[in-house]
Amino acid sequence: MATESSEGNITTFRALVRHLNEANSVAEGDADSVVSQYKKFLEEVVPQNKSKFLDSGHKVDQLLAASDDYGQLWLVVKMVLLLSHGQATVERGFSVNRQVDDDNLHADTFCCRRLICDTVAYYGGVYAIDTSIKALLLSCSSAWNKYQPDLEQKKKDAMKDTVTQKRKAVDDANH
Repeated sequence: MATESSEGNITTFRALVRHLNEANSVAEGDADSVVSQYKKFLEEVVPQNKSKFLDSGHKVDQLLAASDDYGQLWLVVKMVLLLSHGQATVERGFSVNRQVDDDNLHADTFCCRRLICDTVAYYGGVYAIDTSIKALLLSCSSAWNKYQPDLEQKKKDAMKDTVTQKRKAVDDANH
């Protein structure tokens, strides 16, 4: 006896098989057979193995691949699992680059900001990061302590460049 959720699953799977058929990935003659194998799998295998499916050690694909009764279903499942999801991650990276990009941004600063954005995204966003962790606070303070001498050095280099340019301008004017 099929439940309401399994009927929805069957309808969704039928639509998937129809799309695969339109894309010439599943033969028209096999489409009905694949859907019937899926129904049979939901009715016979899932109820008996529900607790095993929840256990991370037992895989649905092992049941499908091992059984001759679900050969066509297994081929469709493999096909769907191997579908490319496009270049969304790469495109998202370009979008972040555009947000971070600035005319005065140096390459090392750009790379550091990109690394920070990627890390924050990996951990689930700004609100998902616990800012009370001592290691994080220590890392931030040590980064600030490293940044201060670097900033002072850049200021000194800029002053030296200014003085050098002034001397060069005076020397060029005298010659």
